[in-house]
Amino acid sequence: MVSYPDAVLAAELPKVTDWMQAWGSLIGVFVSALAVIITGLLLRHEMRARRQDKEDRDAAQARLVSTRLELPEVGLNGYVENAIVTLKNHSDAPIHALTVVLREGGSDEERGFVGLDDADSPYRFEPYVSPGEELQFVYGFNVEVDPGDLMVFGEIHITFIDASGLSWSKVDTKAPVRLHGLNGKPRRGDTFWSVLWVYLWPISAPVGAVARFRDGLRLRAQESRQAVMRHMGNSINRRNSKRYAALNRRAGKS
Repeated sequence: MVSYPDAVLAAELPKVTDWMQAWGSLIGVFVSALAVIITGLLLRHEMRARRQDKEDRDAAQARLVSTRLELPEVGLNGYVENAIVTLKNHSDAPIHALTVVLREGGSDEERGFVGLDDADSPYRFEPYVSPGEELQFVYGFNVEVDPGDLMVFGEIHITFIDASGLSWSKVDTKAPVRLHGLNGKPRRGDTFWSVLWVYLWPISAPVGAVARFRDGLRLRAQESRQAVMRHMGNSINRRNSKRYAALNRRAGKS
């Protein structure tokens, strides 16, 4: 049996300083990881606050576009045959490509019995609305509509482009929703990973150049689509004007 001197055995055993260094290293790793987590959370909170401030600034004009539903005089039978949607631009800047739609809200079980079927089209289009301008759109119904049901279930949906070129959607008095792209879906806000992607500019810059080129093509396609919509809207407005003029002439003769 081989025996070792006590000095050799003592040298191989871990010392108190070794334990202290090991625990110090573990504590350092833990503190560093905790600092990274806290920094990430603070960055995420700051990004959310900045995004909220930007969204509030962007939606400032969209919140100043209001609509209301008005009813004409109720007939002797207690029903109405048309309704009027009044829109006003309370902002100091114009809006463009305005689309107004009167729809029937409520649940799937409630939808369909009110009778909001316009004789021509549920859509109304106006290419330009100046600051402070108020417009009225008349909707005629194929059937007699109960005024109470109309005020409860009637919903006014509008879409438009503000002075900054941002597209918006709004339902009645609810908050406006930013639209993004040609599919009309709400725009997704910036996330922590999207902000981190911006900081990785050596990689994100070339990818961003390709994305900007793609967005340019989409923008040109959207402008062409808006031009077609303006033409269709003008045609519908002219047709409705002729229709109501003919109705007024017949009413005057009778």
